[in-house]
Amino acid sequence: MDERNESTLIQEAKKHFSALGLRFFLGSLVIYAVSIGVSAVVGTFWPQAYDNLSLTLVLSIVPMYLIGIPALYLIVRPVPTGTPGTGKLTAGWFITFLVLSYGFMTLTNLIGTYLGMFIELLVPSAQASTNAVQAVAFGGEIWINAIFMVLLAPVIEEFVFRKTLVDRTIEYGEGVSMLISGLFFGLFHGNLTQFLYAFVMGAILSLLYARTGKIRYTIAIHMIVNFMGSVVGVLVIRAAGLSELMNQFLGDSSEGLGSLDMAAIMELAQDHAAGLVLYLLFTCVVYGCMLAAVILLIVRHRQLRPLPGRTVIPKGKRFSTVICNPGVLILIAFYLVVIFFATFGNGLVQSISGLAG
Repeated sequence: MDERNESTLIQEAKKHFSALGLRFFLGSLVIYAVSIGVSAVVGTFWPQAYDNLSLTLVLSIVPMYLIGIPALYLIVRPVPTGTPGTGKLTAGWFITFLVLSYGFMTLTNLIGTYLGMFIELLVPSAQASTNAVQAVAFGGEIWINAIFMVLLAPVIEEFVFRKTLVDRTIEYGEGVSMLISGLFFGLFHGNLTQFLYAFVMGAILSLLYARTGKIRYTIAIHMIVNFMGSVVGVLVIRAAGLSELMNQFLGDSSEGLGSLDMAAIMELAQDHAAGLVLYLLFTCVVYGCMLAAVILLIVRHRQLRPLPGRTVIPKGKRFSTVICNPGVLILIAFYLVVIFFATFGNGLVQSISGLAG
């Protein structure tokens, strides 16, 4: 490739990814505008609705799915598309991608949680190890979790973040599709806790879609992963009575370890003995999947290596072309602000209120 052709290719690629990033940014603005608008209306005319965690989930997700996401898709749609692969997926490879998705999702979730806890040690007012979705999932109704997190979310998110994004990036190779799909998916969650695992899971599922061109496979895996977390995990934790045990520990240990009411703790443990055993088994499954995911990645790394696309961006120019363009940088900057306020917003409000007082 001569210098002139390389320069033209890079310019065209930058223009393509900038358009994709900018349109995704505009779609994100619509989603946040809808969310803020609904919150303002409900907060004005029906403020008690937010006292119910399940209703809070419905009020936050339904407007986004009915208005925000369709608007985002219509805005992104004009960006030119490519064609993903048409490979067949055997049962063995489906299980491989399922274990990779669930294993690395849980592993990176742990890493993100510990990172958040470290940030909270440095900045006590920060909210970096938990997020609103977790609170709703663990405190709301299971059937609501099943409908929105297991059935609806995977279908809509896979259509937008896998099919829509991979179709528009696969021309430049599977690695580029994995980067863009994972990055946009992670940023979209809008908080530090979910960014890392959403990025990793998004990248893995984008490779699966890029190889097969079948969105139903990624939807199925996404559903299973969400089911394990928002239904099975919640039911197991409730059966084990972990919330009551933690409250007992935290409440008593605030005055020193010597003040722990061991009789009350033992009584709680006995009342939830079966649930605690179930929780132990579930934990073994989770950690087993993490270990299996690492092993599978090592064993099958050659088959999982991203393939180049029809248009190959020269080495040394890929990151600057795909990421360092106006549209994608604007999108990243927008979500960094969102993540910053999700993490430190409460502390800032308290500080401002203290100064005002």
